[in-house]
Amino acid sequence: MKLQADIDVEMQVSDSLARNQKVVFGLSVFLLFVVIIANIQVASALLNRFPLRQYIYTQNAAAVCTFAPVEEPGIVTDAIVTNFAAGIALELNSLDFANWRKDINDIMDASFTKRGRLAYLEALDDSSILKTVLQERYAMASIIREDEMVVVTAKGVDGGRYVWRVTVPVTIGYATDKDYRPENRDLEIIVVRAPVTADNPYGLLIDAVFSAQTLANDSDRASLAVTAERDQP
Repeated sequence: MKLQADIDVEMQVSDSLARNQKVVFGLSVFLLFVVIIANIQVASALLNRFPLRQYIYTQNAAAVCTFAPVEEPGIVTDAIVTNFAAGIALELNSLDFANWRKDINDIMDASFTKRGRLAYLEALDDSSILKTVLQERYAMASIIREDEMVVVTAKGVDGGRYVWRVTVPVTIGYATDKDYRPENRDLEIIVVRAPVTADNPYGLLIDAVFSAQTLANDSDRASLAVTAERDQP
């Protein structure tokens, strides 16, 4: 039988353990609260300094690019725009009679606005260029004209988005196994800002293409053979 003194000691020990557990629990809750507050402050500081909405990953997992609203050029320079426009101009005029529709559709899907695509395809179907290629079974190839430059002739906000007007001087060659015919053309290409995506890290699309044949007399121009007119927004 336990003595009263032993019982008193056991109760004191039990009370002490209970108090210690409460202290430990209280400290744990306090430390957890401090950690949560610290994490919130760190996350807030990082988001304010590096807003997530300003970045998007490209197809290269190591590359990240910034983007801006479509009414601003963002990181896009004139050099980027002229390279983009020149590449599209050469692709549009490097076709053959057998695969032209697939090649054109691939370019449209990747690089044109909806209205630019519809207008260009409609104009191309009515153009003398396509009829000649199909009737004569030509293959087309194009290059930037020697000693001439691709230039931005105008830029600014139009219809709520940033727009560049680019002139691309090209020489187009029409060839068969027996014939070759070169032709100089000036392409005026309207490039517009679009939402940035992984496949389109610069946010650029073609909204219109105007093609004019360059005659021997530079002051004289032939009528437009392929024209993709821009609709008003």
